[in-house]
Amino acid sequence: MDYFQQRLVPGEVLYEEQHLKRLYDADMMNSQYIQAVFCEEYQKNMIEAVLQKRVTNGSVPSILDKEKANQIQDQCQHWLDTYYQGDKLSVLETDIERMYISEKLDKHRSYKKAKSFRYKVRWTVSDFNRYQEQLTYKMNDQEYFSQPKPRFVPYDLDAALNCMYVHQDIQGTSWFRRKLSYFTDVKNFERGEVRSRL
Repeated sequence: MDYFQQRLVPGEVLYEEQHLKRLYDADMMNSQYIQAVFCEEYQKNMIEAVLQKRVTNGSVPSILDKEKANQIQDQCQHWLDTYYQGDKLSVLETDIERMYISEKLDKHRSYKKAKSFRYKVRWTVSDFNRYQEQLTYKMNDQEYFSQPKPRFVPYDLDAALNCMYVHQDIQGTSWFRRKLSYFTDVKNFERGEVRSRL
């Protein structure tokens, strides 16, 4: 019964600005009005799916349905976090993704210079935010949800060094090259840690 009491407006179409003004003047601000104000076009399908699962009108499920309601709420929160922040990755997977984004940026720069089809890639705002190590890389507007500035991943020097050693093991790096990288790459990592703290 709690679900049927919600009477939520479907989120298939976001209202235009003129339509929002008319609704505001008529004091008819419903859930779809709020979605149209705060949400982007690419978010409407995800938000509509979540609103079809959760009770959002203030009603409280019965004590018999409490466990099921908590389970649904945890699942929705998990998928919301995955949508906005991406999958939970290990340290090595994050480093491989960082290398991939860096190579993609180099390829995009080569395409801008040479205009060759073999360098053509799709470089988006989300890719740029991921390249900057932003936690919420899918957020285009930095004022969204009252976040005045982007949040960045804290730099971990020990994890970066461990990933470097794993990559050296995979590539079969020689003993001499390992020693040489200790005096060159480690210094770069340490400078990166200082920049991250600043």
